[in-house]
Amino acid sequence: MAFSEAQYKNFIKVIAVGAVAKEFRKSAIMQKIESNIRSQNLIATGELVAFRASKAIIPTRDDRWLVDEGDIKIKTVQIGPSATPVLVNLKIKIRYGLTEGKYFYLTSGSPNKKWFPDVDKIEEWVRTKKERGSAKGRMQRATTDSQIKSVAYAIAKSISVNGIEKKDFLEPFRNKRYGVEASLARANKIIIERLSELYGTTFVDIQNDVISNVL
Repeated sequence: MAFSEAQYKNFIKVIAVGAVAKEFRKSAIMQKIESNIRSQNLIATGELVAFRASKAIIPTRDDRWLVDEGDIKIKTVQIGPSATPVLVNLKIKIRYGLTEGKYFYLTSGSPNKKWFPDVDKIEEWVRTKKERGSAKGRMQRATTDSQIKSVAYAIAKSISVNGIEKKDFLEPFRNKRYGVEASLARANKIIIERLSELYGTTFVDIQNDVISNVL
């Protein structure tokens, strides 16, 4: 039974979506980022790690790398004499990164911004850290309102002089073994191998459209 170009596009898209989704689930990039945030003690309000609710980092989980209609687009399928594809052009679009500017200066490689932050917000952050049991040192020992206010002011003053200590919690995005580029490379290989198995001498041209939203 002969298939049309449109039908082949649908078949190939299913193969491509499956390969990309499988490799990104296997890499568990978002899971690793969440682990980094927790191990580096970056949780205060919990918003940074609440990917689904805050969307501070996208994608919001490891099965959400492909969510838009055009994330995988089959551009061309050329049918050969044997009524099977001999040429396939497809485009894979991946968007990822940090979307909230307020977390930008926590990331490694960001400018060392120095400013005097809102002491009231720092105080709120200190109280949250204490409630969660993650406060340390002077912050942990502060029990009265005046002591907490004093700690908050000291932190704000330190930020104004030294900036914020950088944390590389987004490293899994760039990881050479399982990061975005590595996961896509594995998926591309699987797509090409699968189409070769199905259609023989198919030439596959894959264009990766990868954009990081890290501010």
